[in-house]
Amino acid sequence: MTPEYISKVSGWIKQIRPELSDQLVGREIDRVLTEAFQKALQILLIIDDLSDEQKDTITNVIRAFKLESGESIEFISYIVRLEQRIRVSDADAEYALSVQ
Repeated sequence: MTPEYISKVSGWIKQIRPELSDQLVGREIDRVLTEAFQKALQILLIIDDLSDEQKDTITNVIRAFKLESGESIEFISYIVRLEQRIRVSDADAEYALSVQ
């Protein structure tokens, strides 16, 4: 992780828990990440083409894995396509993404 990212994440932790000393920020990051992976996990797929059958298959495979809490891993997918320029919000843009 780059120093820039470390600084950002440390800043977020200090905003949430201002009473933490600088020495404990790293431990808090580790604790929060561990807890998040044990209790709730989502897999997000952004792809240009996905049939309903493919989505169902991927969803079933991913949900078969259980977290320590007993909950299934959640699968979320977005189908996006690169479109030619449209003059809706940014006249300088060459391309836009459409989301289904």
